[in-house]
Amino acid sequence: MSGAVSILDHSQLSRELRLLERRTSPSGKDSIDHGKNGLDDYANSLCGCIAITLKKPREVIAERRHQNGHADQRSRPAEIAPSRASC
Repeated sequence: MSGAVSILDHSQLSRELRLLERRTSPSGKDSIDHGKNGLDDYANSLCGCIAITLKKPREVIAERRHQNGHADQRSRPAEIAPSRASC
């Protein structure tokens, strides 16, 4: 099935995903976060892995270089990881 994600049966992860809340700011921008005194560490990890896995390898490398302050180093060849789904 293309575009589907299977996740582990992990009780804390399931709880965190169920308790996420959507909020809309006065400017109309939506955000999703945990409620007051809630946790979202597992949910954030899962969503981060999914986002990285769906990107093309070069996009991930460019983003990491930008975060590390190496955005203008285009002369180095790209280092592509052997597996995109390593999360």
